[in-house]
Amino acid sequence: MSRCRAKGQGVRRVIAWAWPPIPCQALAEGDTLRRMKGLQDTGVVKTWHLEEGWGSVALDHVDLTVWVHFSHIVAGPNEYRSLEAGQRVRCHYEVPGQDGYPARAIDVTTL
Repeated sequence: MSRCRAKGQGVRRVIAWAWPPIPCQALAEGDTLRRMKGLQDTGVVKTWHLEEGWGSVALDHVDLTVWVHFSHIVAGPNEYRSLEAGQRVRCHYEVPGQDGYPARAIDVTTL
């Protein structure tokens, strides 16, 4: 059984026990999901612009491509924060995204 939780004035509602969280059927026509944080998934790096330090990741469990910046890659003190196309990663992501992407990745770790 799904349970909805509302935040604020009921503008943001998500199904709390589904993974990944999806909008409730109870959302009114004009309601939007303004901001969701802490969603986690695995995926594959689609593109990586080494010179600019950003790229995109295609997530596995949702039909979503997220934007990622090198500053959000989790690396040790002596490791270089970079990704390569085709590399498998795990990340948290948040909505809204950046640069035309619907979401952006945070806390990116390589698998």
